[in-house]
Amino acid sequence: MKCFAVIAALLAAAVATPARSQMLRLDALPRALAGEPFGLASTPAPAGPLWIRWRGFDDARAAEGERRLAIVNRAVNLAVAYAGDERRFGRSDVWSGALETFESGAGDCEDYAIAKFFVLRAAGVPDGDLRLVLAHNRSDGNVHAVLAVRDGGRWLILNNRRMAPLAEADEDDLDPLFALDAGGVRQFVTPAMTLAALP
Repeated sequence: MKCFAVIAALLAAAVATPARSQMLRLDALPRALAGEPFGLASTPAPAGPLWIRWRGFDDARAAEGERRLAIVNRAVNLAVAYAGDERRFGRSDVWSGALETFESGAGDCEDYAIAKFFVLRAAGVPDGDLRLVLAHNRSDGNVHAVLAVRDGGRWLILNNRRMAPLAEADEDDLDPLFALDAGGVRQFVTPAMTLAALP
């Protein structure tokens, strides 16, 4: 109600003033009318790259299960161009936050995995179902980072080298080394043989 009264007062003042003075300045409007950050008004932006990126992430919130994971994996893979740390920062092993990765539009494997972690977290995937996994990549001998996500009791791997999630049982190129999650860092170990299995 207060907003309508302010608008009515501004319009009445405009009618009562000479034509050359009738231009209303947006910065003269009370901040309460704007309702957006920084007290500014906003309008829908024209279609373009930001819309394409945002639609991909926004679609993830509405989707569930493996479809949600596929949307996020693909959207992040397409939104971020691969660029190694040496090229970007002049040194190795720099981990960027999700916002930094999206802002720069570039990153390496752990940057993709971190970005996917936070997008899925924001889309409602519980912390306990997300693991950033560092693994030895058999094909090139390097350490590679991926995101493992538990969905319906099974783990799916989201990799910047593939557009679709892959079931962990089908991921035969990675030997997992460490898992990072909301609880900290864990090291993968070979399961010990149980006493019952001994002869």
